[in-house]
Amino acid sequence: ANYAARSRSEQRPEGLSLSYHVQDAQDIAKMDPVQMTIDGQQSRLPKMAMVWSNSMFHWVKEPKDKYAALARFYLMLNKGGVLCMSMSAGGTARDFLEAYNNVMQRQGTYNLAANRSGFRRAIFELDPIGSRPLDELTNMVEESGFEVVMGINLKEDASYKHPSEYANAVRIYGMDAFLNPVSHLSKSAREHVWKLIENEFMLRAANSGWREGQPYRYSQFNSYVVAVKRELPEGSSAEERLL
Repeated sequence: ANYAARSRSEQRPEGLSLSYHVQDAQDIAKMDPVQMTIDGQQSRLPKMAMVWSNSMFHWVKEPKDKYAALARFYLMLNKGGVLCMSMSAGGTARDFLEAYNNVMQRQGTYNLAANRSGFRRAIFELDPIGSRPLDELTNMVEESGFEVVMGINLKEDASYKHPSEYANAVRIYGMDAFLNPVSHLSKSAREHVWKLIENEFMLRAANSGWREGQPYRYSQFNSYVVAVKRELPEGSSAEERLL
């Protein structure tokens, strides 16, 4: 989850620029919808005309946390405000997911006596990215006080200069989620597992036709939702939704 911090530019003192900080997506379920830290000072956050959640919501794993995040989006918006969301849909990162699953299966399941380096079966997910069906997402949005005016899944072509660049992007945003089943291992051991996943991914990319010196091209699937804030029934308040 990103938050914007306002700062003045020395090169253009008359203007304002935006900087951002990469944080854990799970934090959005607990964020303060009223106060924000700007230039090191806490300021009251004004009501917004639009909230834009860009390629983040799928990392909020638990349904209760998704509902908590949506309640905070609701509080941040003006009457009639617009919520725009893009998120990963099923089928995205197919090569990387297959590499991840292959490595985990070779690690084997955790056993205190026989295999302490294995993955813990109860934590393991076939798709740690957290993609959910579009109908499930739109239902959650509408249950959270919004009217969905558009929901769509799109297949979109993307490319990176090299498969390692793609793997590094997954590392930045999703390494903790992918390595959650082996979170009991030491930091160096987890790094080793991640390297195994990267190597397996590179092998899969080569087997799919990629060659050194060529860009890595793939298809990703994304869900897009646009919704408008509805007024709550008389006698209720948005704050009640956060209790």
